[in-house]
Amino acid sequence: MPKTWFITGCSTGLGRAIAQHLISLGHNVAITARNPAQIADLVVDHPQTSMAIKLDVTDQSQIDQALAMATMRFGAIDVLVNNAGVSYFGAFEDSDPDAVRAMFDLNVWGPVNMPRAALPAMRRRRSSSTSPRSVG
Repeated sequence: MPKTWFITGCSTGLGRAIAQHLISLGHNVAITARNPAQIADLVVDHPQTSMAIKLDVTDQSQIDQALAMATMRFGAIDVLVNNAGVSYFGAFEDSDPDAVRAMFDLNVWGPVNMPRAALPAMRRRRSSSTSPRSVG
């Protein structure tokens, strides 16, 4: 039986690959990225079972809105794939404090805030599958 998957960070890499695979298996998939234009191609051939949603996991109002949109469309979320993340490369002493802070917010608070927002409804339904964000 198809499940509804909610995946963060789908513009490239592992998140995109997971979304493609789940769509091919016939699951409902809420595919998210900060820029939905980067994921629009994923939903073109499967508009009934997938949707592209704008999501910055550092913005609680966007988290709440994205989860509400997916729930409205598919009825419920069964699995959260908490994949959004970025890297920052450079010499420590030359790093831009604002860029490092933004990376920290995305890589730490995003993976904390997503399940905090998604799990209550999943637990009420006794469906609380989550996967940790990929590293790298």
